Amino acid sequence: MKSGKMNIYIMTHREFVPPQVAGYTPLQVGASLHEDLGYQRDDEGDNISAKNGNYSELTGLYWMWKHAPKAEITGLVHYRRYFVDAKGDPLDEAGIRNIMDGHQAIMTPELILDTSVREQYEMHHVAKDLDLVEDAIRRISPEYLDTYHAFLSGNRMHFANMIITSSEIINRYAEWLFSILFDVEAHMDMTGYDDYNRRVYGFLSERLITVWLLYNKIDFVEHMVALVGTKADIKAADETFREYLNRGDMDGAAKYYADLQEKHPDYFHRGSGADDDFINHCIIVEIYQLEVAHHVMQTIDEGRDADAMVHVLREVSMRLGECMQNFKDQDAREALVSYIENERISPIAMAMMVNHCTEDKTQRLLVYSNIAESYLVKGDHEKTTIYAQLAMQQQ
Repeated sequence: MKSGKMNIYIMTHREFVPPQVAGYTPLQVGASLHEDLGYQRDDEGDNISAKNGNYSELTGLYWMWKHAPKAEITGLVHYRRYFVDAKGDPLDEAGIRNIMDGHQAIMTPELILDTSVREQYEMHHVAKDLDLVEDAIRRISPEYLDTYHAFLSGNRMHFANMIITSSEIINRYAEWLFSILFDVEAHMDMTGYDDYNRRVYGFLSERLITVWLLYNKIDFVEHMVALVGTKADIKAADETFREYLNRGDMDGAAKYYADLQEKHPDYFHRGSGADDDFINHCIIVEIYQLEVAHHVMQTIDEGRDADAMVHVLREVSMRLGECMQNFKDQDAREALVSYIENERISPIAMAMMVNHCTEDKTQRLLVYSNIAESYLVKGDHEKTTIYAQLAMQQQ
């Protein structure tokens, strides 16, 4: 391969149709373990291809670090997941240069978690992995410890092990990353790990990339990511959601939702192709989880199938929209509160739906204040207090 201005590697373990955009090179990861696909392989020269079951796409990153020609623009994406333009096509060189103007790298959109990064990892993986990383950082790069601790305590991260940057930056990152992961590997015991969690080093690197970027003060910009062919995948996932909801298996739906969030975070981002039904089914599961946690079972019950529950969400959204257009419209307020009562919608569910309807805290405050006022008029002091407290949380 010749050195060039742009060379972005597409990590793949299966045959696919590469994008017809100059500067993208398919790279077969785990090539030493599988039949040759006719792409650049990650098992040539110094490599860790045979460790693909544990390192996932990082076997490709290792090959890039050791063998890829220097390029002004380089990086890694996945065979179905790309940084895309407004049309949903993989970014070309001109688009990348425009986005990176004044920045050093492009990263995936930030995920804002409901828990800390540590808690989220422990829910889906093996908790001791993070302790092994801390031990490795303490031995090899102790100057990173404060950044690592702050990152784990926070609730923001980037997903998918994707980045576009320069060869200089990606090689610096790879050198640091593999020094840490190889140390972790030397102290790792995977007894009891299932096949999914044996991909441990790929999962850890999704967290460590942000630690490295923050510590080194790399000026990066977030950009939209989209999945090629994902609409069909999301539709299939939504049908599975519908099956769980229709048979009243809310615990099964909640577990399926958690699996999707971990394995396919892209499904939940703008540009994924997710339709309203999929989004509403996710909201239903989130409401169920919160109501169970707070021992409140009103909104989600076995008496409603998936379509009936989605209908409730849409009605609430419509009535909230009417209220937000004119908070002085008493009829709209009373209609909303009557609907809340008739459909037995809990304050927890209302808070979830208000959050999905608007990110504007001032609007949220006005919604809750008006609902509280309506309940005060009705003489329901318990719900008046609850919604007044929700209003105060927006200040």
